[in-house]
Amino acid sequence: MSFASRTIRPVALAALAFAAQSTYASNLLDLHFTATLAGLVGVDGYGAHRTNNFYFNAIFDADPSANELSAPGMGRYPVSSLIFTFPGIGNFTATLNEPFYVVLSDPSAGPASGYYVGYDTSANFGLRSTYTTSSSSFDATAPSPTSFSGFVEDNSNTSTVFQIRDPLGNLTQMNLPANALTGPSSAFITAVPEPSTYAILAASGLLAFASWRGRKTRPIRQAAAEDRLT
Repeated sequence: MSFASRTIRPVALAALAFAAQSTYASNLLDLHFTATLAGLVGVDGYGAHRTNNFYFNAIFDADPSANELSAPGMGRYPVSSLIFTFPGIGNFTATLNEPFYVVLSDPSAGPASGYYVGYDTSANFGLRSTYTTSSSSFDATAPSPTSFSGFVEDNSNTSTVFQIRDPLGNLTQMNLPANALTGPSSAFITAVPEPSTYAILAASGLLAFASWRGRKTRPIRQAAAEDRLT
């Protein structure tokens, strides 16, 4: 067995053991939101831009205990990562120097509420839309992966200014105008992989490399052994 195989295989097996024994349960979900901007987006250092499409990804703690609302069918969850993408401009990461929240509601919140999806700042300024349909049973007080469709209306009626980091990591400021969105928009929620998932993927890659390395060096070792015999 080569030195690489002797080194890599124990590390990979240890990683797999960690993944198998891990009891860490992630409550993180990722809200993906796409819309068309009606107004100009101002970014300090980048000027004002009008883009056809606008995206943001908000990773949030979906544990019911993190919900700041107590009303039926409504949820407000703290965001740990918020990234805005403007085609032709780049990706901008909110510094979260002020709290951001994913806001959700389901039809149980009221007879005509539908599914209300988006984000808010601590001052209740944000980008939100309402939809008629969820691809799976969805409870805003215990959110789970789903996809929303049947755009009804945009609920973003207040301009938003906040700190961001530009694609180069420089600190700057973004200004989203009032009534920033024009429909239709789309939104879906996905699960964020748990740490054990990454451990399994890394360990599998190491084992595959060790196996490939062993197959590659076997003919060389065999030839060296034959030379010693002769």
